Amino acid sequence: MNNKDQKYEMMINKVKEIKIECPESLTSDIMTSINRTPKKENKGMLFNLVCWASSVAAILLLGLFVEQYFYTPKSNITQSQVYFCSYTETMTQKDAFDRINNIIKEKKELQDCRKKFYNNFVSHH
Repeated sequence: MNNKDQKYEMMINKVKEIKIECPESLTSDIMTSINRTPKKENKGMLFNLVCWASSVAAILLLGLFVEQYFYTPKSNITQSQVYFCSYTETMTQKDAFDRINNIIKEKKELQDCRKKFYNNFVSHH
């Protein structure tokens, strides 16, 4: 038997031994002994902490998704520019390098645009 069961048996035996002359005093004795038992309040503290942390993470991820989806400038690069190697036409090496340079230049412009956006966003908030 564990400690709780032993205490319970002891209380039951104590109650059985007492001749009940004044039931109010017995009730008050039982209630005071119940009130003296320690409460276990921090049992779910870890669970509450994990719930709080996951809700904060969910809010941050939702905010990042909304920012990325709605407020990030869209790219002007078309599908044909990305997959220019799949063309059936023959290209000279100079044309291929020019296309690659144009794509890199557009990507840098897009990055600069994003930097400006983030800097403006941070400076206004």
